[in-house]
Amino acid sequence: LELVINVMESSNDVMLKRMHSLHRQAMKAALRMKRTKKVEDCLLLAKTGQRSVLAMALSATAILAWKTAMNWESHPLTQGRIESHLGGKQTRQATNRDLPPQSTGSSSLISRVVEVWEWLPQEIREEKKETIVKDKIRQWSDMYSKEL
Repeated sequence: LELVINVMESSNDVMLKRMHSLHRQAMKAALRMKRTKKVEDCLLLAKTGQRSVLAMALSATAILAWKTAMNWESHPLTQGRIESHLGGKQTRQATNRDLPPQSTGSSSLISRVVEVWEWLPQEIREEKKETIVKDKIRQWSDMYSKEL
């Protein structure tokens, strides 16, 4: 959970680097490579069919955002924790956003869920079938994580 919270804050996060390093070692072991052998990440990911740690964390956060978005007010995770626009009116800072930036702090899970929700394409937000959403989020997170 800590990785999901920190992953969007900084790609230089210590926990993210550790997870990435462990993931690289596991992929090398699966391919029977020496730990000391220098290999590009993209080659390891392609040969093992794995996804990057960043993409997996982004995907998990996006799926959580989609699941809770249908009922912000009553979902156990977000109930009473999500702040909506005051009086239903959007502020300049929150223009074109479903929800304003949260005051819980940028490193909280709630803030991350809201921010990832805002990043999701409209077609994913509006999809009702979970199986379709999971596929679309997987594709989106793989593409988005490469840009970060």
